Amino acid sequence: MITHKRKILGFLIIICLLQLFNSLLSVTMAGNLENFAHTLSLVPSLFQTYITHPDSAIRYIKQSTCFPMKVTLDAEKDQSLLFFVLNYHTLILTDSLGNIVKEVDSGMVFRNAKDTVITLRVKVVRKNPNLDLVLMENVDKIPPAFNIETTGIKIDLNEQVEPQVGEKIFYSGFPLLLGQDATLKQNYPLVLDGLVSQVIPNKPDFIVQAPIFSGASGSPIMSQNDGRFLGVICGKVPGQESLFYAVKANTIRAWIKGILSEAFKKKQ
Repeated sequence: MITHKRKILGFLIIICLLQLFNSLLSVTMAGNLENFAHTLSLVPSLFQTYITHPDSAIRYIKQSTCFPMKVTLDAEKDQSLLFFVLNYHTLILTDSLGNIVKEVDSGMVFRNAKDTVITLRVKVVRKNPNLDLVLMENVDKIPPAFNIETTGIKIDLNEQVEPQVGEKIFYSGFPLLLGQDATLKQNYPLVLDGLVSQVIPNKPDFIVQAPIFSGASGSPIMSQNDGRFLGVICGKVPGQESLFYAVKANTIRAWIKGILSEAFKKKQ
């Protein structure tokens, strides 16, 4: 009888410990998510360019979300490249049939730095219309004190990261240009959450369920589980308000690897 009571008491103690552990874990995860969301809110920048229509001479202002991406070439030797990533469609004007009538290859990035917003002139390094992506680099040297790479997306070319269906995500950017500060003191990008809805093997993009608005294209997507960089928003699913396509991080890695391989062959 005593042995039976001890077993029951031991079982109750285990349950209490598990409940305590779960509550502590929930608090820790909530804190981690809050910190992670704050960190992600520092990543996006606002890109702006001007395009003059060749026929009407009307000058259009085009703005979108972009972000700095530090590409690790060799971790041991601390070799890396810094790009700004944005959508290709931000650099073009199209007619009613979707034909490109004008394209530009430069613009400005408005980037948070300390208690101000710095303006960086950038130019196209490589574009990929099929992926709707552009890699840009700054024209002027960035003062080391700004350390913009510390709040950018870091990507290792030797890692493979595949989004998982049902995985919870955050994305951060400037949908509807909310958070833009015209006084250039500090921009405040939005952080929105959602989940991965569809992942098809060998397909360059995947589908995410989350609120999506004009201006969100170019926003980086991160996993809520472990902070993995999963991809970049590239456009809405037609006719839907909460489904959008995102280019996979693995697709971006393969693209950049191809660029570097091509550059290496040219040097030989």
